[in-house]
Amino acid sequence: MNAVISGRAGTALLINGDLLQSLDVGDPDTLVPRRQSEVPFLFADSADLQFLENIDPLQVKKELELACNSSLALDLMLILLDVELSIEVRTEASTELEELFADSKVIESLESILYAKPLPKIADLEGALDCCSQSKAPITRTFLKRLEEHQTAIREVSLVWESIPETIFGGSKEKTEFHQTALREGLFRKLAVARDSVAKLNPFLVTSLSNNAVRKLPNHRDVLQRWVEPFRQQVALPELTPEAYQEDEREIP
Repeated sequence: MNAVISGRAGTALLINGDLLQSLDVGDPDTLVPRRQSEVPFLFADSADLQFLENIDPLQVKKELELACNSSLALDLMLILLDVELSIEVRTEASTELEELFADSKVIESLESILYAKPLPKIADLEGALDCCSQSKAPITRTFLKRLEEHQTAIREVSLVWESIPETIFGGSKEKTEFHQTALREGLFRKLAVARDSVAKLNPFLVTSLSNNAVRKLPNHRDVLQRWVEPFRQQVALPELTPEAYQEDEREIP
């Protein structure tokens, strides 16, 4: 059985040959028969689709719950970092994040997103940390402190990624697809953590090359080697240009 899930939509589509069924995160024990014509409407405009192969229904339920919690965690993090919102609202967001972060997989999933790009200048990290102190949310505060400490590494990893020519991927579309896979598989996060040590870079490269999702991508070996090489050689990194991060002023990915 294969499946398509969306945490944003809170829906999973199970595919077993010609049989199509969906389940909702609010009622995971009820399978609803679906026609092919209904499939486009199940996920609306959700951009977080995950395609899972050879998976059983029980695992689909677990993956859908994780996807939904991770999507909610991202929304709450954006609230927590938003300087324009009230302290009361942001503090409540930190409390809810603390509950979600009881699941380490939610932490890992959110880090995979937030480590793909440096925080925009408008992100109020100091205020978010204060909210966590007020709400007594130590796990969330530790998450933010770790994110703060890795900002330089995150920026460098992102810059090197952007500097890799599209031709290495096979084209613009292929680079976008590779980026989505790298983000979903946590490669940006893992490289940001490993980038300051050759001893860490080698395991990162080995595990990334062994990743089944990555291995399906064109030229994955060349892409990964180009991504890692500047950190291995400790050469000068690409310059940060205003165009590269013109969206920094607006939003977090």
